[in-house]
Amino acid sequence: MTAAAPGSVPFALSFDRDANLLVAGAAGVASSYTVHRDGTLTAISTAVPNGQSATCWTVFARGHLYAANAGSATITGYTDHHGKLALREPTGVAAHTDTGPVDLAASGDDKYLYQLATGAGVIDEYRIGQNGSLSLIGTVTGLGIDNGHGTEGIAAT
Repeated sequence: MTAAAPGSVPFALSFDRDANLLVAGAAGVASSYTVHRDGTLTAISTAVPNGQSATCWTVFARGHLYAANAGSATITGYTDHHGKLALREPTGVAAHTDTGPVDLAASGDDKYLYQLATGAGVIDEYRIGQNGSLSLIGTVTGLGIDNGHGTEGIAAT
């Protein structure tokens, strides 16, 4: 990446419906960029803070960027209007998770979000509302708690 947000380590990359690059920074920020044909980037939103700790994996669904915050056990929701990012909730917390949220995936119809919490050995299941809100609808248990050899990665269709 040639145009990282100041003071942030890029961690996860997603694209929105307009093909803008959405970047989560480990310091609890998200940024967005227009990707030009020559591969250069132009910032749209730079380092929008979420007030959470250890922001990592992201997924784009229903016009929102969702970011797992491993250090806070939360998910942050950002609204996305043609690449312009803003917090969905002023607190930066769209949902609380089980311990150690690391990976996110959305269903193909954008109605459900799945979050792998390796610290608890579970997958939390959320319904994504029309407005982008998250409602916990279930938890899959029994995956084993991550002790350095735990489950990594999640995908949904």
